[in-house]
Amino acid sequence: MFKHLLAGVATVALGSSLIGCKKAETPAPDAPATVAKPADGAEPRKIDMSDNKEIEEIAKKAIEAYSRKDPEGLAAIGPPGAKDKTIFIEPRNPNYEALFGDSTWNMTSVKAWDGKIIGIERGIDAAYVVYHEDDAHRYAVELHKFDEGWKFYHLKQLSKSSKGGIVVNPGSGSTKPN
Repeated sequence: MFKHLLAGVATVALGSSLIGCKKAETPAPDAPATVAKPADGAEPRKIDMSDNKEIEEIAKKAIEAYSRKDPEGLAAIGPPGAKDKTIFIEPRNPNYEALFGDSTWNMTSVKAWDGKIIGIERGIDAAYVVYHEDDAHRYAVELHKFDEGWKFYHLKQLSKSSKGGIVVNPGSGSTKPN
């Protein structure tokens, strides 16, 4: 959401994209997952699945705030510095209609949400919480893990025709998005 909401200006402040990453397998919900050993020989990082409830709750708050067209509510669960960037998505700003307009894919998918979470696709420092799907797309809330915990990043529209999924960097030692 914030990647789209802040239309370039705030993208830099909200985190970098996941570049050159490896696709993660989704393990059983309660079991820690191990990813492939990084090329540099470091120990593989494990995906801690014990925080899936936290991830689901933040995603639900994001969908609810989005449905209210509430930038402040989204910033409250967003990454560090998000509250300072809400000026870029106020109703008087052109970005507002592009994000919260009733005919946008994000608002259409949020309005179609039935209150249930379809699934969670996990990486080490990123997660997609799939909340709706139609014939062509899956719609997900993207979250990233920061030192302060899981934070809302933005909404994603994932094509069903490709194998678009979560990507992670298993060699990173940071808890900030890569």
